[in-house]
Amino acid sequence: MLNDGHWIDENVNHTLCSKDESCKANVWKPKSCQWHAYTTKETRACLKNEKILILGDSRGRQGYIGLKNRLTGDKTLYDEVEHHDLKFNLYGTSLEWYWTVNINDGKMADRLNEILDSDVENWPDLIILHSFLLHPTSHANRSVCEFELNNFKNDMTKKIFPILKNLIETAQKFTRAPKNLRILYLGSEDVKRKPVPGYTSEVQNYYLQQHNIFMKEFIEQY
Repeated sequence: MLNDGHWIDENVNHTLCSKDESCKANVWKPKSCQWHAYTTKETRACLKNEKILILGDSRGRQGYIGLKNRLTGDKTLYDEVEHHDLKFNLYGTSLEWYWTVNINDGKMADRLNEILDSDVENWPDLIILHSFLLHPTSHANRSVCEFELNNFKNDMTKKIFPILKNLIETAQKFTRAPKNLRILYLGSEDVKRKPVPGYTSEVQNYYLQQHNIFMKEFIEQY
């Protein structure tokens, strides 16, 4: 949606457009779908009886809060906590954020295996994975960024993707009731704020982009 499409106006002033809700909603045309800002009523109807699990760091938490706000109608993006899991159960929707900073600590693999070992009827309907690459602004230098990126690729390939594949295959074979398990991966956007000392935004964004490219290419294999 964000990578494939075109600008309605190639000469748009992006600085001014970013401050105009109408401009932001209409200036980009995705290739294969239409933008739609769901109302609270539509969101509750769409997600009724859905179990949603979001795994990730603070960016995943912000996604959790944004989705929760769609359900409640609250327009304030209030960050409830920093490093604690969160749950929300109202309007027939179960929404959970599971805090994990990167895949190297094993927390994500453990959580996914817990799901795999449980009754399929109790599984989430939607699993949203957000980032899991420790943000480049947290690293000391380029070599650490490179090391972390390679670790990320290795762990995703050997540990996480096999579990995700097993989850999908098990859900497809479940016979007692249809289980339409969906898995969504959200990449990291470019850094726009001032970088930490010793960095340039180009270095940070290069590793974020490499992380997103790897995930896109790997997911397409499935």
